[in-house]
Order: sequence, then C-alpha cells, then structure tokens
Amino acid sequence: MVSRRKFVAGTLATPLLASVAPSVSSAAQGDQETLRVAGIDYDYTPTVVEVFQENNPDNPMDFAPGTLSFEDGQIQAALQSGEGPDVVNVNSGPGRVGELAKGGLILRLDSFYERTGAYELYIPSVIEQIQNQPPEGEVSEVVEGLDVFQFYYHIDAFEENGLEPPETWEEFLEVCQTLQDAGVQPILLGARDNFQGGWLFGNIVQSSAGRDLMTQVIYSDGDFTHPDILRGAEMLKHLVDENYINGLEAAALEGEQAQAAFAQGQGGMTVQQQSFPINLANDGVDTSNIGSFVMPSRMEGEPSVPTAGLAHSWVINASTENLEAAEAWLEWVISDEYLRLAYENGGGLVPARIVPDGITLPPSVQDAADKVESGAGYNPSVYLPGRGTQAWYAAMQNLITGQASPEEAVAGVQEALEEARAAN
Repeated sequence: MVSRRKFVAGTLATPLLASVAPSVSSAAQGDQETLRVAGIDYDYTPTVVEVFQENNPDNPMDFAPGTLSFEDGQIQAALQSGEGPDVVNVNSGPGRVGELAKGGLILRLDSFYERTGAYELYIPSVIEQIQNQPPEGEVSEVVEGLDVFQFYYHIDAFEENGLEPPETWEEFLEVCQTLQDAGVQPILLGARDNFQGGWLFGNIVQSSAGRDLMTQVIYSDGDFTHPDILRGAEMLKHLVDENYINGLEAAALEGEQAQAAFAQGQGGMTVQQQSFPINLANDGVDTSNIGSFVMPSRMEGEPSVPTAGLAHSWVINASTENLEAAEAWLEWVISDEYLRLAYENGGGLVPARIVPDGITLPPSVQDAADKVESGAGYNPSVYLPGRGTQAWYAAMQNLITGQASPEEAVAGVQEALEEARAAN
C-alpha cells in the first residue's frame, strides 16, 4: 500500500545510517512508514538531508550513506530483497540504470517528470541520454550531476620547460617528451581500481574516434574494432611504450594514490574529473598551480572536447510501499534550493540541470561546465552496456601492462558488445 502521508518537497534528519535497513530509533517512532533513502555521502549530503527533514518533521526518514555497487550485484540484491531502500542513488548510464529498468527493479518516472516539469529543468542533452538508453523512450532516473574528464597539469612544470597546453596530438607527444627529458613523469595514472584508467582511455578514444562513432557503438550497432577506435588503443599503447605512462606502476596504483602523487608534484599531467581540484584544496593543497586542457582531437574538422558522463542518479525501488514520500525526495533533489545548498556545501559535480541565476559554481566546476557547452565525448565506463564496461576496463588494463595488442583489446570489447546486443 502506498503511504498517503503528506511530504513537503522542499527540504528530513535522523542520524545518517550505515545500513539501508530502518534503524531501531525509526521503528520506535510508531507505525509511521519510514522513508528509506540510500545515497552517496557527498560533502553536502548531511545539509540537504537535514533541511528536507526540517520541512517534514512529522515523517520519519532513514538515510544510509555509502555506495551500492551495480558491478558486484549489491544494488540488484538490495532492490530484490524486499528490505531495500525506497529511493537510492546509483551509478548512472545504460550499463547500470538501464539494466535495472530492464529487469523491472526500478519504477518508470515519466509521469513524475511530466507532473513536476522536470523535463524543462534539465539540460536537453541529459534528457536525450536518459531517454535513449534501454528501455528506449522511458525515463527511470533523476540525474544528480555530471562528471567531466580532461587533463590537469602543473603550470610551473610547463612554464619551466617552455610548454603550453597542446592543440594537436603531435604537440601532446612533444609535451610528454619534454617533461620526460626534464626528469618529470609526463602522465600519472592510477588504474588498479579501473576508474582513472577508464577516464584516460576514454579521453584518448574521443581524440581518435570522435563522438559520432562512439554514439553508434553505444546506442546502435557500431563496431568497436573500427579503425579510428583501434587507433585510440594504439595511442594508449604508444604512451606506455614511450614510458610517458609507467604502465606497470599504473596497474599497481589506486586512483587516489595517483592523485596524491600528482598533488606532491611527482608528475606533470593526469586525467581527472572536475572535483579533483576541489578535493585537493580540501586537503590543503594550493591549487593555483593547476591548469587544465582538453585532449587534442585527431578528427579533422572536429573540435577538441572533454569526455563526460552522467555521474549518479536517483531511482525508486519498484517494490516501494512509500511512493509519495519517495517522489517528494526526488522533487527536493530537482529543486533550486537543493542545488544552491549543494554548491554552498562542497558540491563538485557539474550540474545536470539548468542553473538558475544566483547560484555560483566552484571554479573547476564552472570550467568543466564551460567546456562541455560546445559538446562532450562519452566516458565509456558509464555508457557501454552489459558486460561491455568490464571488457572496456580489461582492454585498458591489458594495454597498459602489455598483455594484449591493440587489435586484441578492441576485439575483446566488441565481443562483449555483441553478447549484450544479442541478449537484448
């Protein structure tokens, strides 16, 4: 039965929990149905949860901070258990949210978007992406924000060696060689946990193959062994062969370890998301010495653009018995006030929705938002369907460790894509 208790879509706070199950303190509040929310613990999360609870003082809520992983089956198990959260924040994209929707584990949100006017609040390209993924034409998620990936570099290392951000692939290689000759590791990479390796490989494939071809691969029947994608794999191999990337070291380092090494000046460049400078500043690092540039395009006539991906999305459990309260939380997420509080309290995602006047973005977030205005490539880690994501990570790992040729690497991804398409 759906709860009919009135929730104000505007701003809830029992203590943050370590489990998605209702807490003892919530059960003690009587027979009121507790809204169970599980989400990533951003810097701003305690604030937005607290304000929501203040606007709904008569209705109990449990918020469980943390990440439920799609790849290891945690989110699927939670949604299938009958004891899972009513609303949960998950990794976005057709390989995650699309699979949950196809499996009937989350609710369609078309009527929510129509009722609240959310279609008009979000950037058109975001709406297009969430409608294009399977089940095609349906909307099943509210996107929390975007991640934008590009190169970050130490300005002083460039200036001391007479370097400028490169505008061609050839200039990029010259930058790498000059830094190497000066005793500076050109590119720092931590790929053991796959994420940063996927971001770097995505930048390289975007440079080589462009957005149109990758759109065909992700949403249609495009071939991952296409010569332009193969060239991207060859580019990554070349960077490793020249030791511009220390492949074996990269395979052994977690992403956070590589970030810390960059902050300590141990390398000239690294590929990161827009929240990277914010995190460094929070750790006391002077970020005035850090600049950014987009990987130069090798596609004649095409502009150089960063890669990007839907970062995290809110979805509603298909078995919820508290739909009204769950939708009230989503209304809060899409509100101007939620957005304002997020950026006043350490928010680092690029907005997925249109930013109203009076809200100021952090400099690195604004930089990324400005760069995607002219377009963005895909972060394949988010968009490849089914087993494609794991095959993508395996291709990257095998290339940086020399365990596969570029031809073998792209063939492995194509095989996984064909299996996913056949299953659909």
